[in-house]
Amino acid sequence: MVFIKRIKKGSHVYLAEVKSVRKGGNVRHEFIRYVGKEVDNERILSGNIASAKVTKVSIYGPLLALHELSSEIGLADILGEYAPEMLSLVYAHCIQPDSLTKITDWYERTDLNHLLDLSSLTEKKLLEAMDFYTPERRESIQKDIFNRLQDTYQVKCNGIFYDLTDIYFYGKNCPLAVRGHNSQGLKYPQMQVGLAVTSKEAFPIFHRCFPGNISDKKTVSEVMLACKEYNIADVTIAWDRGVTSALNVEDMKRINVNVICGVPLSEKLKKIVDKHKNIEQITNRIQLTETTFYAVSQPYRLGKTVGTLIICHNLRMKETMRDERHRRILEAKAERSAENIPIPKHLKKYFLKNGLNQTAISGAERYDGVSLVFSTKKLSAEEIIRTYFEKDKVEKAFKALKGITCIRPIRHWLERRVKTHIFICYLSYLLLSVFDHKLKKAGEKISAVDALQQLSTAYKIHIVDAKGSNSFEKTVAYTKEQEDILRAINPALIKV
Repeated sequence: MVFIKRIKKGSHVYLAEVKSVRKGGNVRHEFIRYVGKEVDNERILSGNIASAKVTKVSIYGPLLALHELSSEIGLADILGEYAPEMLSLVYAHCIQPDSLTKITDWYERTDLNHLLDLSSLTEKKLLEAMDFYTPERRESIQKDIFNRLQDTYQVKCNGIFYDLTDIYFYGKNCPLAVRGHNSQGLKYPQMQVGLAVTSKEAFPIFHRCFPGNISDKKTVSEVMLACKEYNIADVTIAWDRGVTSALNVEDMKRINVNVICGVPLSEKLKKIVDKHKNIEQITNRIQLTETTFYAVSQPYRLGKTVGTLIICHNLRMKETMRDERHRRILEAKAERSAENIPIPKHLKKYFLKNGLNQTAISGAERYDGVSLVFSTKKLSAEEIIRTYFEKDKVEKAFKALKGITCIRPIRHWLERRVKTHIFICYLSYLLLSVFDHKLKKAGEKISAVDALQQLSTAYKIHIVDAKGSNSFEKTVAYTKEQEDILRAINPALIKV
């Protein structure tokens, strides 16, 4: 048996490789070689840099960050038996999304074997893990995660943002995948994924999968049921003006769901806007994170539903819209004069036979930068505007799901694996949202996606001293930016 033995000489402690041998009925330790020494209870192995060889360079920095975030909320304990395999998929989706086969190759280039105590990763084992997470387990895990988020980060969920997005497929064998309307006009079979996030932190609360041809309002009963199960009393749905109708607002109100929505600028509403001629005053100024609004409110009835109408002016948008209109009109005029190209249909109203229609141009400019927002919830104008124009938290969540987590297109055909694939992407977004939260709290002006990219060069180097046969692991020196990112997660990571 070969082992390392401590040999004390004076004030120094040396480490020697020895083996147990039996001589004359007694066991003795036979010296093989010195391998290093011990300083302050830490082992320092000896080696010759001239004879050292790099055996592997592994992906480490992004994985270290994601694993620390996962550990902070106890995700491995919540996921249970197949946690190492599932977390390997989640981390991979955050860093380098790809097919299951390629993920096993990617695993060999990472330090996941140490972080997750995972000796090997095969496609068979990954598929076993995906099949392990049944609908009942996924639902239970989502609830446990949300409870853990509330406890860990003191989340007070008194409102949510909810939205749907389309996910398209290669192949036609999944029952959930059917043709339906989507914003890209694509003809692939698709399904819908509903996502609910906290209104403040954009932490995920739950997600739901629906057939691809379902309408937004038909999913609301599922949302209401989920909110009841998650003990969320105050539900507010924010949507854009393209979805708004008197009927769907009334449907939401009937089931006690508050709505904050954009409203199309009809001729009737133009008359209301015209009555408010002096909106742009200091007392009406509302400052959001990236823009400024001037706004006034008044009671308003949308169909049968009574609520509050907010008339908003955005001066920056006003100038942008006006300048863009002028540019398009002048380009069309120049093309007609130089090449006799007909005026585009949507610009014809701005032209007369022998010149420009200044009356039509001025009429269009009257409503540049004007937005109308309707709320069934009794809030101040500032609260309504802040909620409506910051509803992009869900849109950004979907962007993260469809982007870095590679949620679409989906190639798995079995319905259960399709849903587990989306669940993996959901967990990936969970870690990204927690990462964003911690970066923001630390005052770092960088997103989680960009932070992972910054950490991508924080490799771990594996070295073997060919002469002495000692092996070493060394993380490359962190840049200042990398240290700041890791410190935002946990200052102790800088010492790792």
